[in-house]
Amino acid sequence: MKIWRFLGVIIVATGMVLLMPMGVGAADDLNPICKDLPEAAGCGDTGAKLEESFPRVVDALFGIAGVLAVGMIVYAGVKIAMSQGDATRVAQERKTITYSVIGLIIVIASYGIVRLIVEVF
Repeated sequence: MKIWRFLGVIIVATGMVLLMPMGVGAADDLNPICKDLPEAAGCGDTGAKLEESFPRVVDALFGIAGVLAVGMIVYAGVKIAMSQGDATRVAQERKTITYSVIGLIIVIASYGIVRLIVEVF
């Protein structure tokens, strides 16, 4: 259970970092620099647009899926090492590794397809 708690913390931390807003434009009128240099950092409309935020969200979701797949492969490898040669446990964890690798391949392929669609449109 500790590994699931650890993975949950990693996922939440990654999501918080990747999905944070990049700037705040609420104090533009109070900043004298914005009157002279409207393109300066922190000036003007800094609201995220769908065209800018969608690829970041997609990248974050695929990154999380990839980390989970690799984490499951490592977890199954540790379980095999700790199985002490028990054939049923080794077979079960080999299935876990197989399914995790298949999932990782699907994640990588779908990432490529989504990035292609985002770049084209």
